[in-house]
Amino acid sequence: MKSGTAVLTVLILMSLALLTCVFVQESHLSGLKLEQQRLLGQKPDEPEPATATDEPGQGSKAEPSPELLQLRSEVNRLNRRKRELSLMPVENAHLKQRLAANRANSAAFPNGYIRKNQARMAGYRTPEATLQTFLWAMQNRNLTNFLETLTPEAAAQITRPTSFRSAEEVFDGTEALIGLGVVDRQPLADGSIQLKLQFAPDIPPASVVFRLIGNDWKMSWPPRE
Repeated sequence: MKSGTAVLTVLILMSLALLTCVFVQESHLSGLKLEQQRLLGQKPDEPEPATATDEPGQGSKAEPSPELLQLRSEVNRLNRRKRELSLMPVENAHLKQRLAANRANSAAFPNGYIRKNQARMAGYRTPEATLQTFLWAMQNRNLTNFLETLTPEAAAQITRPTSFRSAEEVFDGTEALIGLGVVDRQPLADGSIQLKLQFAPDIPPASVVFRLIGNDWKMSWPPRE
């Protein structure tokens, strides 16, 4: 694989997985902050006590417990991770520039390639229909139908109570995805179906597993190489 293609593949997978990563980090961080407040004897809506130097005439405050110090360290680590994730829009901008250069070469897209801006609400009765609904929901920033395309495990990463975000925030950064095309379809032993998806010309396909839940096909996300 050429180095440029490898970098482009990594960037597009990072872009598509961003919403899952952000929600997991936010959920973990919120839980740690609540635990820190508990150890400090606070109510959840109270501000954290000031840690400035002692006021004149007061004795020294008790040293924080090792457990509290460990929690603070983990909160700091997650805050650093959030700052790193905030740089993703810059990477997405670079990715969109590179993907735009590929749009002129439409012949390189596989047969049946679905452009996001041409996708329609197709339901969930086949993996291919779910895939098109996924693109439609992303194009229209429709969070309800977007979640309906996902397996319960994938959707749960987005809908945790401590990780709530608006639809605009969920779909931020997804503009880089032009569309998706199925280049291979493989039934699996457990009854699920694996589709190999093409994102854009010169980007190696990635695989997504679809599971039948009730009468609807749901997709795992993010894809894997």
